[in-house]
Amino acid sequence: MILMLTSISIIFLSHPMSLGIMLFFQTILISLITGSFSLNFLLFLYLFIIMVGGMLIIFIYMINIAANEKFNLNLFLMFFYLTIIMTWFISKWYNMMNFFIFNQETLNLPSIMKTSYSMSKYFFLPMSMIMIFMMIYLFIILILTVKISNFNKGPMRQIN
Repeated sequence: MILMLTSISIIFLSHPMSLGIMLFFQTILISLITGSFSLNFLLFLYLFIIMVGGMLIIFIYMINIAANEKFNLNLFLMFFYLTIIMTWFISKWYNMMNFFIFNQETLNLPSIMKTSYSMSKYFFLPMSMIMIFMMIYLFIILILTVKISNFNKGPMRQIN
């Protein structure tokens, strides 16, 4: 519900700062939701760090394009979002805690086996294709970033 709310609210935003904040908030929510499905949160922490790095680069470019725009806060919209988010967290918190406690008790494995079991599903079919595509995508982006930022041609931004 919160992801749908943030996705819909992006349509109504026009300033790069507010779009960046909403995209950052949505990235945090996606990494928390997907990380809650596994016992090892490290993979989703890496995914979050990669996404935030990409968003910072996009944010720098957008701020350079719209440098002198005035940023106005809509307090009613912020209060509305805060109210919806708080009611959602309060209503779902108890059910989510019971679910996690139940899952821990049903898996009667040693703790090291739980971690290896939770990570192994990302390296077998069909999830392995997602991992391979993510690795290829990150490798291509790394090569393109190195090619774009050629050190022989000087800095990317001109100094006035």
